[in-house]
Amino acid sequence: MSRPGRPSAWGPPQPHSTRRRVWMLVLITVVALAPVGIGFGVAQLAVKPRPGATRQELRRPPSATVEAGGASVPAVLRSYCWTYRGHRGCRQLARRSGTARALVVHPGQQVRVSFATPGAPRSARLELGGGGVVPPQAASRSAPGNPAIFRISGPPGRRAAVVVTTWGQGRADYALTLEVG
Repeated sequence: MSRPGRPSAWGPPQPHSTRRRVWMLVLITVVALAPVGIGFGVAQLAVKPRPGATRQELRRPPSATVEAGGASVPAVLRSYCWTYRGHRGCRQLARRSGTARALVVHPGQQVRVSFATPGAPRSARLELGGGGVVPPQAASRSAPGNPAIFRISGPPGRRAAVVVTTWGQGRADYALTLEVG
């Protein structure tokens, strides 16, 4: 039994203890639902392709490898303007105009540029030093695949070359050196 003036553990609740119970219930509910809310927020921040699209958004342009006649060299990502998660940025990365090791090719030979992504660029062209432009093969002129395939033409000699690509997220230029023989 309780004494007068002192609350009983089994007696009617006092106003301050009711408020405490309500706040405790609110706190428990918030703590219990926080992981669900955080998971929902993370799911909303995830990069998702447009409906029907199969490409994945890339943080920066993919790396590229150039192959001809059984040999290959990595192309140097020279510059790009790229959009990632709604932010566009442009960078000039390489000052030199080609790769350290030249890829030996012969006039009329195919050069394949493979990109380290399952997607393909919207367009690609190969520019040789001295202003000569080599368009892609007729089959890949408007929408080259991955790899993009070019035919080399022009006089023999060591030439700086640039592969200029456009993607759904922007533009990227890759530098390499060709030894046309």
